[in-house]
Amino acid sequence: MPIESSSETLADLAARNPALIDAASGLRTGIRLVKPLGAGGMSTVFLAERFEPAAGGILSDETPRTLAVKVLQPSTAISLDRYGLKPIEFVMKEVVALQRLSALRPRPENVIDYYGAGELDITVRTRTMRLPWIAVELVDGGNAGLSLTDRVSGANAGVDPPRALRLVRAIARGLAAVHSVGVIHRDLKPE
Repeated sequence: MPIESSSETLADLAARNPALIDAASGLRTGIRLVKPLGAGGMSTVFLAERFEPAAGGILSDETPRTLAVKVLQPSTAISLDRYGLKPIEFVMKEVVALQRLSALRPRPENVIDYYGAGELDITVRTRTMRLPWIAVELVDGGNAGLSLTDRVSGANAGVDPPRALRLVRAIARGLAAVHSVGVIHRDLKPE
């Protein structure tokens, strides 16, 4: 049964807190969408909660109770289709990179954890589409804001040099981990 949305950005997809069923396998994921956290040019990210174990190993046993689920937007899937690319194959490149990062020991502290991926059947207005999703660690920015931009603009005098150095070093360690598994990150920005 498809989840319904009236928005091309899937902004209202979590309105009824739907439980996610993996469309390709028919397996219950054990997670439900709670609310949208943000939308980018290609995907929308949702706060999600795990309410039961996933069926068939579709999610890691390490999946926490609260996580983030990234869903490819319909417009991105349509664009990929135009170029003969399947949305799930496109997203699997990111999944492979996340799996490689998750396998690193010791675990990189500045890279999100990966828990699983699949596909959802979603009806946007009258069109039903199968869109890929990825379950990852929720990074909660707390009261200080979710992004570096929020934190810097919220500081009275900007960021002092020692803190700026710590931030830049943490970003560099995260990028080094990503590069170590053969991925070149081309979308680094304060947000």
